[in-house]
Amino acid sequence: MDRRIKTALLLIGGLGVSLVLAVGLGSERLAFFELSNEHRAILFDIRIPRVLLAACVGASLAAAGAGLQSLLRNPLAEPYLLGVSNGAALGTMLAFVFFENFEWSRPVLAFVGAGAATFAVYGIARSRAGMNVERLVLAGVIVTTFLSSVIVMLASLLDAAKLRSFTFWLLGDLSQSTQNGVYLAFAVSVIGTVVLVSQARALNLMMIGERDAFDLGVEVGRVR
Repeated sequence: MDRRIKTALLLIGGLGVSLVLAVGLGSERLAFFELSNEHRAILFDIRIPRVLLAACVGASLAAAGAGLQSLLRNPLAEPYLLGVSNGAALGTMLAFVFFENFEWSRPVLAFVGAGAATFAVYGIARSRAGMNVERLVLAGVIVTTFLSSVIVMLASLLDAAKLRSFTFWLLGDLSQSTQNGVYLAFAVSVIGTVVLVSQARALNLMMIGERDAFDLGVEVGRVR
């Protein structure tokens, strides 16, 4: 068996064990073979949605990080570098302020904010001579700094309860996890991962340099 397949199977097995342990551990001990109505609610309405949502989010972050590292040819690259995370944070803050009672508004506005930040970065980095990694990173720093300033300004206008909820969200709070949220996160994670995997060869070639990748037949602009 190929070494990479063995490694993948080992990691998948480790993930499965981690998920089972995460579901089983908590302040309330659960007897899985004799679940009361209360314990059933804790298991299926609280723990499982939170654990599955955390797994989907972690998988999405891993896929996004791998894609950005290939795109920027930097093993330390991550979504914060191009303003994606700050754009999502700003979108979520707007959801807390204007659409607090609508559960769907947070992921939707987070996606819109991240997309808008990405387009802004590419718009700033683009020039008549084209686009290179250095310009892209500098544009990302500019957009990230600007969005951070906007977030701080809006945070000063929030009441204590909304500010606390937003702060917990930034820290990775999963207490509001629902089955619908898990379905949405799973769908987004699968679609994004499939798209990245379909471009794996092009991204790998771009790591050796955009000019070399272009010479080898990669449409650098389209892939980027």
